[in-house]
Amino acid sequence: AYMLDLQWRAPDATFRQLLSMVPAMYAKDLNGLKLNGGASLSGYVQGRYDEKHIPGFGLNATIKDGLLQYPDLPNALSNINLELELKEPDGTFTQTKLNIPTFHADLGNTPIDGALATSGTGPIGIKGRLKTNLDHITKS
Repeated sequence: AYMLDLQWRAPDATFRQLLSMVPAMYAKDLNGLKLNGGASLSGYVQGRYDEKHIPGFGLNATIKDGLLQYPDLPNALSNINLELELKEPDGTFTQTKLNIPTFHADLGNTPIDGALATSGTGPIGIKGRLKTNLDHITKS
């Protein structure tokens, strides 16, 4: 068994650096992608790790004034602002919480705003909201 106590912080990262952590099997989809904006990332892994135990963990991520544009699409996803918090306190996955208290982006001239909160894994509690104009998005 291993007792883990790991922490990390990247307070002044970029949106590109954050997306560079995408697993290799998906990374090919990011080729040619235009990315700009700031980001921060922090997290921890703490607790026992062995055949029967997984440590607790947490992750916080922020994107500020992000921009994402595929070369073949006419409009960028711009002004991306996101706060994300993921917590699994004891490694049992029964108390997992995901909180995205604020999300904003603009697709072309169409704003997209939302929030999401989940708790537990069985049954899972979900609360969210999404506000945009779908007619404008389908024309983008």
